[in-house]
Amino acid sequence: VVDTETTGGKAETNRVIELAAVRFEGGEVTDRFSQLVNPERSVPRRITQITGITTGMLYEEPPMAEVMPQFLDFLGEDVLVAHNMRFDKGFLDAELERLDRPPLSCDTLCTLRLARRLLRELPSKGLSRLIEHYDLDAPNRHRALGDAENAARVLDRLLERLARKHDVETLHDVLAFQHKTYRKTKRPPKRLKKLREQAGDLPERPGVYCFKKKNGSRLYIGKAKNLRKRVRSHLMSLGSKAKRMRKLVKHARRVTVAETDTELEALLLESRRIKEHKPRFNRAQRRYRNRPFLRLGTREEFPRLTTTAYLKDDGAEYFGPVGGRRAADFVADVVRRTFKLRDCDDDTLREGRRCLYAEMGRCRAPCENGEAACYDEEVRRPPTVWSLRRRSTSATPIAA
Repeated sequence: VVDTETTGGKAETNRVIELAAVRFEGGEVTDRFSQLVNPERSVPRRITQITGITTGMLYEEPPMAEVMPQFLDFLGEDVLVAHNMRFDKGFLDAELERLDRPPLSCDTLCTLRLARRLLRELPSKGLSRLIEHYDLDAPNRHRALGDAENAARVLDRLLERLARKHDVETLHDVLAFQHKTYRKTKRPPKRLKKLREQAGDLPERPGVYCFKKKNGSRLYIGKAKNLRKRVRSHLMSLGSKAKRMRKLVKHARRVTVAETDTELEALLLESRRIKEHKPRFNRAQRRYRNRPFLRLGTREEFPRLTTTAYLKDDGAEYFGPVGGRRAADFVADVVRRTFKLRDCDDDTLREGRRCLYAEMGRCRAPCENGEAACYDEEVRRPPTVWSLRRRSTSATPIAA
């Protein structure tokens, strides 16, 4: 946050007599820069009356040619903040031009522009009026370091109001807000506040959420690892969101959720509900295809490996999802051939007769020999070979 004291109001014909800045991080001033500057001319009486700086005080101070490099080192690549940026940056750029150096190119933030958009009820947005409005201590007014610190305190209050009233929290959004037209800086509507309150009450668990209109029709269905965090992300920093998402929030009036045990279950539930309800803002996912899984029925006496499109809480082992039905069938067939797992149905197994696959040497024929222990050992080999972690009623990823 920078402030300058000058010999007059026009940068083209006047000079800087004091330059100060404070580094503002995390709501606190962490570093300071302050230096009187020899303007190589006398200081007008009216300036002395305002600042207390006299010509004699500047006689032995360094000229701008020595001060500017120190200030630029202090500034680095940070955002330059000032109350009335046009004035302060105008003088800094004029001094740089006299030194045959390019103007400042860093990002800039004007607290005066912010105040004009945030505090419309105040008749004046000058630094003195804002200090009074926020009831701040204001030592060393009209000296560069004092005013830089005062502007930093005002900035802290304005940023707090931006976050609380306008949902503006990121640096990108703050820089953009200062240039918005007054019409676009109105406070968020009450309906958005209610949605945020609903989001704050959501569980921090996996699940599926749904934005709905006032009449209950579904606008958008999504899945989340953390329902509260995900839904809140849709409702915060709307200025940086895509137009489609801003339109979604504009029409939404409430949020409903369905919790799941795992993120994968949320993914599958999301897919089914999108295809069932075809929400307006899920255009791409309305055509989402079922992704099959491999299912190992470990609760069966002689488990089989099959393919399925859904997960069930049946104690079986699931692996996937796989890229498509053809790929799933291929993987299942390769595993059955390699480990000689049975492919017959339960009725054939109970009859106790050898099937075609047993005759071909592709099955260990548990129906005939009834060696459950030997077959169980064979069944446990596929997950080991695939290097997959076995989890009941959930799925292990597999590339196929």
